[in-house]
Amino acid sequence: MDNPDHTLFEFLDHTHTGIYTHLNTLKELVQRIQEDRLQSSDKKELGRICHFFDTEVREHHLQEETMVFPSLIHSDDLRSVRIANQLFQDHGWLEENWIELGPMLRAIEDGQSWPIVSELVHGFDIFYLLNMEHMQLEESMAYPKARESLKKWRLEKSGRELHQLKKSKPKAVHSIKSTRHTNS
Repeated sequence: MDNPDHTLFEFLDHTHTGIYTHLNTLKELVQRIQEDRLQSSDKKELGRICHFFDTEVREHHLQEETMVFPSLIHSDDLRSVRIANQLFQDHGWLEENWIELGPMLRAIEDGQSWPIVSELVHGFDIFYLLNMEHMQLEESMAYPKARESLKKWRLEKSGRELHQLKKSKPKAVHSIKSTRHTNS
C-alpha cells in the first residue's frame, strides 16, 4: 500500500512542476503579447494555462492548506509556524493576483482588446515572482518540515493504537473465556 504522505507530496511536487512549466510558457506568451505577435495557437495555450491555474493550482493550494500547513502551525518550532503563516498569506496574494491577471489573459484568448498591455506585463511579473518565491519556500523549508512532522505524528498515532490494542486484548480474551464457561 502507498504511503499517504508520499502520495501527497508526489501530487504537490507534480503540481509545482506544472506551475513552473506554465509560468515559463506564460512568460513567453506575455512577451509575444507585448510585441504584438501572438498567434492563434498561442491563444489556445493561454486558455490551457488559465484552466490550469483556475483548477489544478487552486486544488493544490487547498491540499497544502488542509494537509501540510496544519502540521507546521501545530509545531513547537516557531520558525515552522511563521513559515506556515507566510505561505497562507502567499496563497491569498497569489489568488488576488490571479483574479486580476486571469481575466486579462482570457480576454486576449478571446480576441478582445481591452487589456492594457503594460498592466498585463506588470501583473504577470508580480505573479511570476511571487509564485517562484512561494514554491522555493515550500520546497526548501515547508515540505521537508511537514514530512518530518507527519512522519512523527503517524508514529505517535501508531503507538497510541498499539497501546489501545494491548489494553483491550486481555479484556477480549477474558470475554471469550467467560463466554465458553457460560455456554458449557
